[in-house]
Amino acid sequence: MIIRKNGLSPEEIEIYRRIDDILWGDWDPIGFKDSLPRNEYQNYVPGVFQLYKSGCAVKHLAEHLSRIETETMGLRKRPIEACLSVAEKILAIHQPNKSDYQ
Repeated sequence: MIIRKNGLSPEEIEIYRRIDDILWGDWDPIGFKDSLPRNEYQNYVPGVFQLYKSGCAVKHLAEHLSRIETETMGLRKRPIEACLSVAEKILAIHQPNKSDYQ
C-alpha cells in the first residue's frame, strides 16, 4: 500500500496500515478477498482512519462501515454485528509510543 505522508507521523502511518490490514483481512464484505486485488478496500481507509483519530464510538464506526457496504458498494444490508466486530478491532489498535520508533 502506498501511503502519502501528508503530515502523518510514523505512529499514524502504522495505524493507517493496520486499519488497511483489518479492512482487508477481517471486514471483506464482498466475500471474495482471495480473488480481489489487495487494494480493493483501500479507498475506505482514510475515512475510517479519521473516525479512529476522532475517538468515535464503536457503534458509530460500525455504522460507517455498514453505510459503505450498502450505499457505496450497493450490497444488501447485513446485521450490524458483522461490522461491530471489525470496528472493535480497529478501535483497539494500540497507538505506539514514540519510543517504538527511536
